[in-house]
Amino acid sequence: AGAAFAAEASPYYFFHPAAARRTAAALPEARFVVMLRDPVERTVSHWAEQTRNGVETLDLSAALVAEPERLGDDLDRLRSGELATSHAHEQQSYAAQSEYADSLQRWIDTAGRERIIVLFSEEYYRDPATTIDTITAALGVAPMPPGLVGDHRNAAPRPGAIDPELERHLVERFRPDVARLADIAGVTPPWPRFGLQPGAAAADTQP
Repeated sequence: AGAAFAAEASPYYFFHPAAARRTAAALPEARFVVMLRDPVERTVSHWAEQTRNGVETLDLSAALVAEPERLGDDLDRLRSGELATSHAHEQQSYAAQSEYADSLQRWIDTAGRERIIVLFSEEYYRDPATTIDTITAALGVAPMPPGLVGDHRNAAPRPGAIDPELERHLVERFRPDVARLADIAGVTPPWPRFGLQPGAAAADTQP
């Protein structure tokens, strides 16, 4: 690009109700990359992370049942500024954070569709170089050197396979949100368990 630039990554920015407004106002020239993962996998991974860290003591089924009470009205209180932070909203929102449509719509409404690049984790896992090339091309910066692309960072083991009944429950819970997400993003997520055909994520760099 002929100049230095900075990038920052934080999954919680996507979900926090005030982050889009604050970030878009503070960084009016910034572009935003949203990389979304199959919501069932994201839910299990989030719970597993908190379990490994010793923060979560409930099994996944019980944690999902407890989630609404834990979150309470923290969403509204964060939005209004009454709360500055919420542990439950950030760390125990296993299913709520996996419902992406509202968050994506909020970022689009605040920052504008042309400033947002929507991609999918599964495509990055399958072909990191192409995904990174999509981002650098959209940003108008030089491609990343081949030797720097491809490491899978922050990977960690999790407990065994998800219970089939719980998986079916989560799929049905997330199905309407996935359909709405596809409509908002203009691309079909490549998540086979929802019976969708993979979409061309690179195409959605345009509004």
